[in-house]
Amino acid sequence: MMIKKIKVKNFRSFKDLKLNIGKVNILIGANASGKSNFVEIFRFLRDIVKEGLENAISLHGETQYIRNANVDISENLLIEIREIPYIVNIEFTENGYKSIKVIYKNQIIEYKPNANKPGQTIRLDTDEKSEFSNERFIKDSIDFRKICICDFDPKFSKMAVPIFARADLEEDGKNLVTIIKKILDDPEKKRIFMNLVSYLLPYIKDIDVDKRRETDYYLTFKEKYFDKSYLPAFLTSDGTINVLGLVVALYFQESPLIIIEEPDKGLHPSLISRIIDVIKDVAEYRKKQIIITTHNPIMIKYADPEDVFLVFRNREGFSQIYKPIDKEEIKVFLENDMTLADLYESNLLEI
Repeated sequence: MMIKKIKVKNFRSFKDLKLNIGKVNILIGANASGKSNFVEIFRFLRDIVKEGLENAISLHGETQYIRNANVDISENLLIEIREIPYIVNIEFTENGYKSIKVIYKNQIIEYKPNANKPGQTIRLDTDEKSEFSNERFIKDSIDFRKICICDFDPKFSKMAVPIFARADLEEDGKNLVTIIKKILDDPEKKRIFMNLVSYLLPYIKDIDVDKRRETDYYLTFKEKYFDKSYLPAFLTSDGTINVLGLVVALYFQESPLIIIEEPDKGLHPSLISRIIDVIKDVAEYRKKQIIITTHNPIMIKYADPEDVFLVFRNREGFSQIYKPIDKEEIKVFLENDMTLADLYESNLLEI
């Protein structure tokens, strides 16, 4: 099941957001416009299902950093995934929260009655056969535990990493080498992986993962310019590492929803066009939903206008999101041979 509609109130920089999203969603906007806070909505949902209510609140900085400081505490925090329906509702007090409810199919499945009583979270129905249990929600709809969120830091993948690491890709990509090792050990997965690498990075002739001592793996490359030996990862570019992370996230993670922050970091414009191509391919043929954040106009240049959303702050400082092509004023510009990238660079999308 794909998320189609989301409603958010009083979360981070959002006061009141209603948004329809599709298979591919490219969020553009200035720094501090609210792109990362939109990603945080899905991270919060994932942590509630994966870690439980109390841990999710703690991981996100307690209520003072979850709610919008400019919204009165009498207004609840609300996150609603419409078509499931799945709702998170937090009622605030001056010093924290009065209650947190997780609601599935109009039934409360998890309830935290008091912020001052740790360990008092109530799972109202833990029978996975029940129509309204948290476990049944996971099976019947979107498994929020498997939401893949990536914000790669290439320096981690350039270093040797421990052999013993998580099986799923970590957000910063620090276990990327370990996952690539498993891909290369499977002949069919290796074939797919190397075909994608050849398409995106034609200067890479081969990739290998070697052991350093008995406890660490490190990534090596053979380039077509220096094909007599493999080069260690620390000698390659950040952009190369980021592309490998994108390939792993898009094609080798069992996730219904993949969110990637600034996938264009360190990439040449011609390569960005190919990245957009593979994103479309994954969404269409692998049936995955993809959310991208960026402030690079080149990403918009190659994207379908229907997939582009603008994130900006209104005069009150609250984040808002809309599709530029839905505005009549924008349509006039587009009919006169201007592109969304042109309008974005000229700061004309917020009209």
